[in-house]
Amino acid sequence: MTAAIEADVCIFVADQDLRDYEFAVIKALVERGAAPIIVLNKADQRDAGARGETRAAVERRLETLLPPGDIVDAAADPLPATRISSDAEGQSVEEQVSRPADIDQLLACITARLDPSSRA
Repeated sequence: MTAAIEADVCIFVADQDLRDYEFAVIKALVERGAAPIIVLNKADQRDAGARGETRAAVERRLETLLPPGDIVDAAADPLPATRISSDAEGQSVEEQVSRPADIDQLLACITARLDPSSRA
């Protein structure tokens, strides 16, 4: 835990609402002076409504510990998308297409943390 407290950036990854032991770890980090970024991973596996519900639950749970801006959605290794096209004979052809990681919110949060001009 010392390394996490001394680090410029501490990232805690969860893929659903926080379990009690995850909350306990985050609380311990905050109490010791760390300000972790909470990454809600596997965002690609939930629709917008489910993502919003998960995010709201995590924000409520952490509201006394961290600002909502320190909670971000990500898809580090998204599931492939199915692409349907027609071949030369007009038959439908399905193929699995890989998708790039969706970590833009995380990168923005890290950049803000490391940019001295963003600190108040």
